[in-house]
Amino acid sequence: MSHLIVKSKKQHIRLWFEFLKLSRIHSEYQEDETFSLNFYAPWGEIEDLKFDDWWPNHEHLFSLSETQVITKVKNRAGVLNVAIPLNQSISKSIEQLREIIRDQQHQLLLDQGVDPNSRKTTKVHLGVYETTPGVELRGRSIHEDLVMFQIWLSLGKPAINTSTIHAIRNTLKQRPKAKWIPSIIADEDPLDSSNMVRQLRRRLKRAEKICFSVSKGQFPGKNTI
Repeated sequence: MSHLIVKSKKQHIRLWFEFLKLSRIHSEYQEDETFSLNFYAPWGEIEDLKFDDWWPNHEHLFSLSETQVITKVKNRAGVLNVAIPLNQSISKSIEQLREIIRDQQHQLLLDQGVDPNSRKTTKVHLGVYETTPGVELRGRSIHEDLVMFQIWLSLGKPAINTSTIHAIRNTLKQRPKAKWIPSIIADEDPLDSSNMVRQLRRRLKRAEKICFSVSKGQFPGKNTI
């Protein structure tokens, strides 16, 4: 995985997907495997899939959960694109929107085989997966944690020391495309290598916590970033 510019919602979900794969492959990072399998059942079998192959058929699981101003129209399941004339009153626009949304929700329910008249609300249950509310997602930092954690696991979870730092750095340098190295292990100070070891230990521990949070249905979870 190259060093992503991790700002979009899709890239955040990419990280979520990769951490879930790790928690599936390394079951010691799951507190309740049965819960995890049931909660993520709509995601399907992901262990042998790449995110870009998985995403097109599962994007609808992450529908928008709040109203937004958009600058580029994109058709998404569970999202209605509308044009609102700004030269008419707000009350009239709201009245028109109410009717449009009601009609669209009715149609979605019918498409799902549900009679809209049998329900108290026409709200459609789409986009059930959302990142942890109130937690700022520092995508670049989480991405670095993920990559270093993946390499550490592939090395057999060795003791975290200067030798492990060298092994992780060398693995990153040998990749055919992306050559970036996380700043915490990029430049070693021979007079204070212990600080680099402490930072790597902290980042790997944080990645472990994210794995546990993901297995419990939360990304990235609270008190992890």
